Amino acid sequence: MSARVHQGSIVEGNAIILHHYWLSPFSEKIRLLLGHCELDWLSVEQPPRLPRPELTPLTGGYRKMPVMQIGADIYCDTHVMVPELMRRGGRPELLPAARADEITELADWVDSRLFMTVITASMGLSAVNALRRDHGYGWGELLRVITDRVRMMRGADVPRIPPKQARAELKEFLDRFSQEMEGAYRFGEVPTLADFSLFHVLGFGHATLRAGFLDAYPRLLEWYARMGAIGHGRYRDISRAEALAVAAENEPAELPVFDGGVPQGLAIGDAVRIAPADYGTTPTEGELVAATAERWTIARDAGELGRLHVHFPRQGFRIATR
Repeated sequence: MSARVHQGSIVEGNAIILHHYWLSPFSEKIRLLLGHCELDWLSVEQPPRLPRPELTPLTGGYRKMPVMQIGADIYCDTHVMVPELMRRGGRPELLPAARADEITELADWVDSRLFMTVITASMGLSAVNALRRDHGYGWGELLRVITDRVRMMRGADVPRIPPKQARAELKEFLDRFSQEMEGAYRFGEVPTLADFSLFHVLGFGHATLRAGFLDAYPRLLEWYARMGAIGHGRYRDISRAEALAVAAENEPAELPVFDGGVPQGLAIGDAVRIAPADYGTTPTEGELVAATAERWTIARDAGELGRLHVHFPRQGFRIATR
């Protein structure tokens, strides 16, 4: 279970700092992985909506949540956070080689299509009531959050699903998921990355569609309780100012190994801008300093914070010279 640690200590440069807010579904994916990997971490709670004046200096504009920070290295999107957590936590079983493609395909589909399906299916009075009852949102803040999300989705490249169709698709998926369970978890007796994606997406539905969302699926209710029992591990709160100070006091880590040519007509050293391809497309600008098969790394001069390296996945992002 989660264990909040209150004693103060100096923040070391290699500490894992998670910028998040508690209702954020993708933040829950990372919090649960931190617990599973038994990694201590530092919690920086950010607002659930823009502006985020103490986060933008780190990311350069990227607006999705969560953001992970290790010293002067900033990780944007869970696709670059997960490999780092697996490496630090020594958890290769999260993506076993024999079924890596199958697990990755399901996790990616859940994080994209099923996520938007659950969001659409959750729209309505029950979601509003859950936000007010369980998360303390007043009417004014709730309106500001909704307005922020409308702006974030403006021009989004995502499937447009009517609510009735979304609810039907969700039921169809839950029927299939319940039948395809191979053990205590989706692919057997230990959780894989697919389970963590499934948990955070279905968990959002469970939080907002309380009227029997999973009641018809006893196996899924047991799985849901099992995943939730993993908890968030050991963490303590630090302030946004402390997180900024950590960035200012450290240099970026050694760059990932360059593994060949840079596609799309780019070259190391180019001035670029990069942004999500689906929604929340506020770009980050900087110098392209590293490229691997999975990751872009952008260097930014962040004023008083010094030089930062901001890491993005290739998957799901668009990059171009500026």
